[in-house]
Amino acid sequence: MNVFDVVFRNALAKEVVFSSVFNFLLDKNESHGMGSLFLDQLLDAVPDDKLVGTLRTTFTEWEAVEPEKDLGPRVGRVDSLLSMQNKKGDRTLWIATEIKIVDALAKNVTKEGTQVARYVRAITAERGTDFLFLYLVPSNESRYAIGQFQATMEKLPQEQRDRCFLLFWKVGNGNPTDRKHACTASVEEILRNVLRKDGEGLITPLSTEVRLVLKSLIQTVRLGFNRPVETYVPGRFPDRSEYLANIPGTHRELYEFLEELTDGRRRVSAANTSIGFPHRRQPEKGAYNTLFRVLTMTRYSKQASGIGESDYARTLIVECVDEVYPSQEFWNEVQKQFSGVANVEHGKVHPNESGKEKAVWLVFNPDLPKGDVEHVKENLAGFIESLRKEFNVWTTSASFMEEAGTKG
Repeated sequence: MNVFDVVFRNALAKEVVFSSVFNFLLDKNESHGMGSLFLDQLLDAVPDDKLVGTLRTTFTEWEAVEPEKDLGPRVGRVDSLLSMQNKKGDRTLWIATEIKIVDALAKNVTKEGTQVARYVRAITAERGTDFLFLYLVPSNESRYAIGQFQATMEKLPQEQRDRCFLLFWKVGNGNPTDRKHACTASVEEILRNVLRKDGEGLITPLSTEVRLVLKSLIQTVRLGFNRPVETYVPGRFPDRSEYLANIPGTHRELYEFLEELTDGRRRVSAANTSIGFPHRRQPEKGAYNTLFRVLTMTRYSKQASGIGESDYARTLIVECVDEVYPSQEFWNEVQKQFSGVANVEHGKVHPNESGKEKAVWLVFNPDLPKGDVEHVKENLAGFIESLRKEFNVWTTSASFMEEAGTKG
């Protein structure tokens, strides 16, 4: 039995779950009984012996492992932060780890810079050079994550760059990565090594439960954090609870606010890839009445075998039909209105079987700070009001009249 099957039972894997697992293994005081073994193995994989040696001899006193550590306004929350002190207690080291289980979610850029740049900048402001930053991504095939990391490294000062490293969940078939900044062992390899040491009696024996967790995690990593596809029901898409569980907490607040603005709670069908929001509560029979949609999927597949992890909406995405809202001037204003918190993306298509309906997506940044939510709600209220006006303009257009006449 893979213990993580309970995660996959009604939904896909959640990044927050595996961040929690990582923090559980990292904390020497947790019930796994491994002490600091996991951390020791991670440090062994860092390709800078001099830096690691200095860290190990200088910072020997444990403080805490903090999950979702808030690094400040417009920066975001790093998934794992271990604090350690020197013996005198006058210096503190931060070992920070940002965790990705899906390569596509590494595309996290705001006007403040890439996620890696924002985090390293905030950590440096707090700790100077007393830090180690690990960017844990699916594998050496994760081109978006690796590309973002490498682009960021080119812009960082040398003393910061030398404390940042790529760590992989597993080793794939990707091209060789800059060895100076890539850890020499993946998490999968580290876990295998722990089990090997346990089997050979080289460490304090692990409990049966912990061995099961480690073996389950290895299998889950090897499967790319996906349960075998044949366990899914063909054509099944997220229902309301699954969709809301897939997106960040701040995005859930915004989604529920959209429902408040448009006559209340919407029905979410597992047979559809989106949630429709109406223009009018009681439209004329046969009239087009979709003011906008919220996507639960970014791509359609008739069979489960065609659905990948990156096809599920992991952020709030508001979709508007291109034909109804064709004004570039309108969308330029929307982009200004949501600058720094969301991006307008043209050239999209509605994710259904036909794939012919052209659309515009308003895609919200995954690391939207809690403190920005109320301000974004104000902008959303204005955006919905603007959509209503544009919708009314469209219903008086020649193309609409022609189409309505054809249907009549």
